[in-house]
Order: sequence, then structure tokens, then C-alpha cells
Amino acid sequence: MVPESDFVIMYPASTQLADGLITASLDTQGYDFADIVGANGTYTATVAPQPTTLRLGQSPTAPTAQTDCTNLTSFTGGTATSTSVGFVIGTYSTSQADGFHFKVDLKGVDRYLCLEFDNVGTAHNAIYALMGRPKTSPAAADATTTLDAVRNIVVGNS
Repeated sequence: MVPESDFVIMYPASTQLADGLITASLDTQGYDFADIVGANGTYTATVAPQPTTLRLGQSPTAPTAQTDCTNLTSFTGGTATSTSVGFVIGTYSTSQADGFHFKVDLKGVDRYLCLEFDNVGTAHNAIYALMGRPKTSPAAADATTTLDAVRNIVVGNS
């Protein structure tokens, strides 16, 4: 049997201008797992829309800015791993679609997840979450648990 899950749009598909910063928060109350997927469309210029920042953080309260969140080291990308960087951001292609996929076990993680994504170059981006094993069914949930689980904080150019 496949466990029940809910699909949430964290950042709707749109064109992000060069050096555009995306931040979004996700209320995970009532879920055990989160699969967060970022899709980056094809880009045919000489410079790929390489992320310069790609990280996931946590907060016990609803964040109003990315600074309200503490980075989760395993989900913090950089140019080399260290005590504060858990993975190396891969090189994006100029001729095919790219993206990222975070699989997050929510046990022991604060209620809110905070995503920050910043890229070089104009790109077509979308970020989605598949929330696994809800403790309540979507029909029975109220707005504070499932139905309004996402709130974009800042979308724009840095």
C-alpha cells in the first residue's frame, strides 16, 4: 500500500530573472516526510542558471524572512562540503532541464521549513513539495495544518 501524501506548490512555475532570489516557507505540521523538488527549465544561453544559494532551514514559528530560519547542514549547498555545507551544488546544463530533490525526514525538525534558492542567469523555475503520511486527512484538516501550508515570503531580484 502506498502511503497517503499531499501535493503542495511552494513556488509556482515562472521565469526568474538573473540573480533572482526565491524564498518560501512550508508548514509541516501533521506530516512525517517531505519531498521537495525544484525544477529548472532548459536554458540555451552560454551561462547556465547555476544556483549560487540552495539551502533548506527550519524554524519553530512562521518565518517572515529567511533570517528567521536555522540552516539544516545536510540540506545546505555550497562549492565544497564543510561543517556548515552538506553537499556541493552540481553544475547545471545550458541545454537540458535541471533541478534538485530534497528528501526530508521531519522527525526532530522544527515545524516550518524554509527554502532559499538563488541562481545566476534567467531561468524558468518551479518548486513543489510532496508531503507524506499526513496525520489527518486533507478533508478533515484546518487551514493551520494542511490547506494553507505554504506562504511565499520573498520573490524577486536580489
